[in-house]
Amino acid sequence: MKIVKLKESDIKKIVKRVLTEQMEEFGDNQDMGYKLDDSGHRVVVTSNNGFDAIEDKEAIEVMTGTNTVNMIPNLMEYPNLFVLNFLDSEPLTDIDVNSILKHPMLPRVLFNYVDSPMMNSKVNELLNSEEANGGLKMIQANKVEREPRR
Repeated sequence: MKIVKLKESDIKKIVKRVLTEQMEEFGDNQDMGYKLDDSGHRVVVTSNNGFDAIEDKEAIEVMTGTNTVNMIPNLMEYPNLFVLNFLDSEPLTDIDVNSILKHPMLPRVLFNYVDSPMMNSKVNELLNSEEANGGLKMIQANKVEREPRR
């Protein structure tokens, strides 16, 4: 058996590598699909499964998305949601129109969406709704052309 003498810098490197491997293996809340700010009122959804993983849905007031999120599910579980901004996420391929229109608090919704017949229909329904035309909802929906398939 050979004994190896380690310096403090060697031990720090080993510990850092082990901790990094454990974080990758077990994950943090980003791996759960979301990141909360310190107040617990703002959330960044980092994956589609993040919507369900958020534990205190009633605390969320502002929701944004990253480039891996491409849908908006039923938002009624977030009764205090005030701003939904998915302009920095992937163009959306699906949205729950009724939960946006019938949401009791949500006045501002911003997102990019894929140019598809289904999404065009859903966005038209949103933009032509009484809630949007009556000024109760500010909806910004930007159509994004699909990239050609190769």
